[in-house]
Amino acid sequence: MPSSDKVNIRKVRSQSDNKKENAMTEKKATGAEEVRWDLSFLYDGVDDPRIDEDLATLERAAASFRAEFEHYLDTRLGEALAQYAELDSLGCKLMQFTQFVWHSNMKNDAAQTKCMELKERLQSITGDHLTFFEIAVARLDSDVVEHQAGTDKTVRKHLPWIRQQQAEKPHLLSLEVEEALAKRVPFGPDSWDDFWSMTDAGKLYEFEGKMLSDSELGRIMTVDQDSKRRAAVLKALHDGIEGDYHALSTQTLNVIARAGATEDKERKYPSPMAERNMKNLLSQQVVDELHDSVRDIAAPLAMRFYRLKAKILGMKTLRWSDRVAPLPFASDTFVTWDEAVRRIVRAFDGFSPEFGSLVRQMLDKKRIDAPHVKNKRGGAYCSYFCLPGGEPVSVNFLNFLGRENDVMTAAHELGHAMHGLLAGQEQGQLMMDTGMIYAETASIFAEMLLLNQMLEEKRAVGDTKGQLILLAKEADTFINSVVRQISFSNFERRVHAAGRFLSAEEYDRIWMDVTRELYGEDGDVFTYEHVERLWAGIPHFHWPFYVYAYAGGKSFTNGLWTLRDELGDKFPPMFVDLLRAGGTKDANGLLAPFGKKAGREFWDEGARVVFGQQVEEMERLAAQLGYEVD
Repeated sequence: MPSSDKVNIRKVRSQSDNKKENAMTEKKATGAEEVRWDLSFLYDGVDDPRIDEDLATLERAAASFRAEFEHYLDTRLGEALAQYAELDSLGCKLMQFTQFVWHSNMKNDAAQTKCMELKERLQSITGDHLTFFEIAVARLDSDVVEHQAGTDKTVRKHLPWIRQQQAEKPHLLSLEVEEALAKRVPFGPDSWDDFWSMTDAGKLYEFEGKMLSDSELGRIMTVDQDSKRRAAVLKALHDGIEGDYHALSTQTLNVIARAGATEDKERKYPSPMAERNMKNLLSQQVVDELHDSVRDIAAPLAMRFYRLKAKILGMKTLRWSDRVAPLPFASDTFVTWDEAVRRIVRAFDGFSPEFGSLVRQMLDKKRIDAPHVKNKRGGAYCSYFCLPGGEPVSVNFLNFLGRENDVMTAAHELGHAMHGLLAGQEQGQLMMDTGMIYAETASIFAEMLLLNQMLEEKRAVGDTKGQLILLAKEADTFINSVVRQISFSNFERRVHAAGRFLSAEEYDRIWMDVTRELYGEDGDVFTYEHVERLWAGIPHFHWPFYVYAYAGGKSFTNGLWTLRDELGDKFPPMFVDLLRAGGTKDANGLLAPFGKKAGREFWDEGARVVFGQQVEEMERLAAQLGYEVD
């Protein structure tokens, strides 16, 4: 909506932002230490005078924009769209840069101050001069739009964007209220996330007489062969959430949920998920079918994998801390940055020369900030937008520490970068963004390309253990992306449906209830010691119903992956065209060239064919190694 979306950072949050669930490795030189982004194509620093100059320019131009077009959109819509895109690009450039600098060092007071000042100023400019535009477009008569589209190529090009604005017409408030809400964004629920992020950035946990970050603790759970030590790590994380951190997370989520409910009621959204579904260009039915498919197909397959994993680990029942444990014959492989890049480029080149070319472009232009350094924001993300003038840019933020999962994360974010560059080139600033489900398509596909390449290498030399290790890691990824994220979504559904402030203990109970729904009762597959507080470390809950996009994205991409052999050489250019579409098509529009339709059948097929076959292959490989398989 105009009150909250216009100058928020355009950012695709990686699943690796879930730091308590998917943490990174401890410090070791990787070669990524010097791989820092060069942001000089934006500004030289937060004290660069051009920032204030551009801000003043934006304010003047926005005021002129309103004066020139507010009452003339019925005849000059094309001109207005072109100017609005330029204003939006300049606002993104300003906001993105300051957030990039701040995320590089969350203790950088100057960057934090500048970021907060800019957010307030930009939202004020939006409220005063720009909010009217999307509302006016939403309220334009369809005949007026169609008439202008017949004579104006800019209007014709932007018809998908215009129709998306018009779909929100029933939920718009008065212009005066929308303008007031736009100005309040910096002081609303988003500010609680900023506060939570600053608190979380430097948090340390006591373990074995040392104070360690969650990244260092997470490394132990993913590489250590000692189940008791993994359990001790989870206890340290869980104990560290107790007290003020638990209370802060409770208050943050309460404020965000109740603020959202208040606005949803005023806007007459039929459910707490309705606004997110609209932005994802999905019906509630298709979203419900995704949740049902995960419950009925993906979750049972996941439990089948975990039972196999327990046998390989020599355990009757897994602790929750064993969920992402390594197989007993897995080694703690260390991967340098150069080796990670080599693998990724080779995998991308093997699919499409255009993919490999875009990766090289990201590296050559220094658009990647790779190392894990003190006070840097955790996790990973990709940001993309068009510069004023129309040039698309993508910027990647990583915390690379040399673990195999870090290589996958780097591939994931480079997939996002390709998506942004391709969509930006084709669609421009206003239509390059996609619904979150489709935003995950390129990134997940990139991971799958890398995995497929590595598996082929292992098969070529008859490395049974190597294949099983890779497939088990992919199973962990699939389950974290699909089953885990739908569990998160079910948590949100219950939290938002409660209709009131909840206590920390109530959050804990809801968390455990939704966990058991998809992972089984205590002792069935898992025991659940030191699990109930882990919701408090998931930042995605600060963007309501964001998380199901990961499950949708993985399921959407799995469904497409099943078509590769059938379509052969036709598939790569078709997939690139899908990415170029940006936010101009919904799920069915994107799937139409492939002869598919979003819904229960499509979700089920992707899980059964891709993940189901991987589970079967793991069982076959395990049997070859002498492990008894039911």
